[in-house]
Amino acid sequence: MKKLDKPSTASNSVTIDANNIETIFVDKIINVGVSFNVSRLTLTQEVADGTDKAFANLVIPTSRLFEFIKFMSENIIKNDTLKQELLKSLDVFKNELITSEEKTDN
Repeated sequence: MKKLDKPSTASNSVTIDANNIETIFVDKIINVGVSFNVSRLTLTQEVADGTDKAFANLVIPTSRLFEFIKFMSENIIKNDTLKQELLKSLDVFKNELITSEEKTDN
């Protein structure tokens, strides 16, 4: 597992050097494990044959994961277009859940 050095916590400010940041594209998060201290997200990328290949686990303090979720929620609320598109996606997901539930009931 590749482990990066933890940044200094000497100050509350964060310096970002855009030339020195690795960008990783993720198609899906296929597994999430949440505990009191840390959370783990398994990341995948779609490969040539159309299947997903897990390539990394992101391990993050659970408190920081919750901060990220709050940050995302606050920014979605501020962007009406994004909010509407996400609500449409959630409706599709909800309908899939209802349909799958009806199939298991039969």
